[in-house]
Amino acid sequence: LKILILIFLMKFNFVNAQGCSDGGICTIGSFKPHNNNSSKNKLTVGSSYGIGDEDVRIITPYIQYEYSFKNNWSIQSKITYNYASGNLGTASGLGDVFIVGTYRTKLKNNWNASFLLGSKIFTNQADLVLNNYYGDLGIPMIYQTSLGTIDIISGANFNKNNFRIGVGFQIPISGFNLNTFLHSPWDSKFDITLLRNVQNPKYEIAKKYPQSNHLTRKPDGLINIGYLFLKDKKFNFQLGLLAIYHFGEDTYEDPNNNNGSSAPINIKGSDGITINGTFTCWYKINKKITLGLLTGTPFVVREVRPDGLTRSLVISPEIIINL
Repeated sequence: LKILILIFLMKFNFVNAQGCSDGGICTIGSFKPHNNNSSKNKLTVGSSYGIGDEDVRIITPYIQYEYSFKNNWSIQSKITYNYASGNLGTASGLGDVFIVGTYRTKLKNNWNASFLLGSKIFTNQADLVLNNYYGDLGIPMIYQTSLGTIDIISGANFNKNNFRIGVGFQIPISGFNLNTFLHSPWDSKFDITLLRNVQNPKYEIAKKYPQSNHLTRKPDGLINIGYLFLKDKKFNFQLGLLAIYHFGEDTYEDPNNNNGSSAPINIKGSDGITINGTFTCWYKINKKITLGLLTGTPFVVREVRPDGLTRSLVISPEIIINL
C-alpha cells in the first residue's frame, strides 16, 4: 500500500498533461468521492487549484449545498467562481452552476446504488475578452470562467463494502458557445498613431493555444472506480481511476481560413480517452465538521483539449459542514 501511494504522489512531479478533463461531472452529486456522511443538510465549501496549458494557473472556489429527503432522494446545487492567470493575461468571474438530483437504493448481495440526473448551466457564454492596447481580443477557453453551454448530466454509481464503480454522461445541448478566440486577430492591429499595422508581441504565445471560436463540444462519458483503503471513525482515504471518453472531435469556426464560410472545422485529436489517477481523503473533526482533500493527475491524455480543461495537477481542499 505504501508503494502504491508513493508512486501516485510521484506522478504530480513528472506528469504535464490533463487532469479530470470533464465539465464538472466527476465532482458533483454521487459521482464525487465522499465520506458517506448521512447528514440531512450538508454544506461544502472548497477551492480547487490546477495547472493548465502553458502553465496557466486556475483557482476555482465553490459552494455546494445538499438536502436529503426521507424517500432516498437528495438534491445538490453547486456554484463556482473561476480565476485564471497565465502568459496572455488574467480573467475571473462566476463559473458554471450545477443542479442535480440523486436517488439511492439497495440492491441484492449488499450492493448500494445511486442514480443521478441534473444539469450544468452557464453564467456567461465563454465570450470574455482581453482588453489591452491592441483592442478587445478573444482569449482561449482555459481563461474563460464558464464553458458557455447548458449540459445534461446523468449516471449511476454502485458500491459494496469498500469498492465503488460509477458510469456517467455529460451532454452539451445548447450548441456552440460564443467564444471568439482565433490566432489571426492576435497577429496585427492597426495603430492609428503610426498609420500602419503592428504585430502583437504575444502573437507567438497565442498560437500555442487551440483555436475555439464558436466552440462546439462533444459529449463525455466516464467510468470511475475507487477503493477505500483505510476507513475508521476519524480518517479514511480512497485511491481510484477515472476514465473519460470524449465522443468525437470538437469543432470551431474560422471564416478567415474557410473561404468566408462559417462551416464548423473539426479539431483533430480532440476526441478519445483520458485516464486519471485520483486520491481523496477526509478527516472528521467532530459531528459537524469534516475536512476533505481531493487530488488528481493524468496517466493517458487526449492529444488536443480545446475546451480548456487541461490540467497537469488538480488539488481541491474542502470543508464539509453538517447543518
